[in-house]
Amino acid sequence: MRPVLCLPLIAAALWAAGPVAAGGPGTTAANFLKIPVGARETALGGSLAAAAGGPTSLFYNPAGLGSLAAPEISYSYNNYFSGLSQQWLAAAYPLKYGALGLGLNYFNVKAFPAYDGAGAGIGSVSAYDAAAYLGYGAGFDTGLALLPRARWGGAVKYIRSRLDDASASGYGADAGLMLLPALRGLSLGLAWENLGGSRLEYISGGARPARKFKAGAAYLVGGLPLSLLVSADLNFPEDGADYLSAGIENTLYGALALRAGYSTFGDVSNGLSFGLGLALPRRYAGDAVLDYSYSSTYDLGNVHKFGFSYKFAAPAVKITAAARRCTGPIPPPRARPPRP
Repeated sequence: MRPVLCLPLIAAALWAAGPVAAGGPGTTAANFLKIPVGARETALGGSLAAAAGGPTSLFYNPAGLGSLAAPEISYSYNNYFSGLSQQWLAAAYPLKYGALGLGLNYFNVKAFPAYDGAGAGIGSVSAYDAAAYLGYGAGFDTGLALLPRARWGGAVKYIRSRLDDASASGYGADAGLMLLPALRGLSLGLAWENLGGSRLEYISGGARPARKFKAGAAYLVGGLPLSLLVSADLNFPEDGADYLSAGIENTLYGALALRAGYSTFGDVSNGLSFGLGLALPRRYAGDAVLDYSYSSTYDLGNVHKFGFSYKFAAPAVKITAAARRCTGPIPPPRARPPRP
């Protein structure tokens, strides 16, 4: 007899909303992919369609890889509701033309009770979801006066889900475009999630990851000692209502960043998120940044995310003049003051 699983926590995770989780009506698979990754990105409400940069571009808009000038790694840990956790680990490396990215998104549910058809306890089971990413992004000159530069990117991902002794696997494909107008500091972004992909076949049936299209804009003003980044996305998922996400980031001397975000996705939270970033002293930690984000739900508790990123020295790779022009100022990973 197959166990009847007690899944209140999993249901909460997959149907929670806004900056803290994701959720559809259950007609699509791999809903964990809707949960934002990265502490900085979550604090900004997940509004990264036009402000993606570094390894997390794999998740938000792979075109952001086209801005990469130096190798970078990022890691974040999501202390989710009781028994639930999410980890993100990614790396990106610039090539002669464009940049390559690798990432892993892992969502884990610790052991929880299981029952048979009569309601008797029969032990416990655990579950996990995972997605491995491979992406590429590059920049190019458009030859247009008002829109001189652009970036494009794509990513494929292998998805695996397991619950008790049932498992399913499949793949998905994402694509993105970022436009850099002549107005310095402004960027526009378009991203498509799960454009192509396969169904994840379970014992009781199969489903595919939900498609989503999003369009966003970001604007960076200032520099040292103070810079301000404002971003906003319009999101159009196929399995739910359209929603808005937005974020703001103030950075002081390239070392301390204060962030706030908002999302209208779902109804289990007020949609607000907050966070901060701290650049560690270069003389001790190179180009390293610690990030934190906080958000809450009405009934399921608070959500804390912790992140770390590190940027290595730029590789000795010959980059063409056109490619160099296409790196652009948006998004600046996090401006740093001159080395003391």
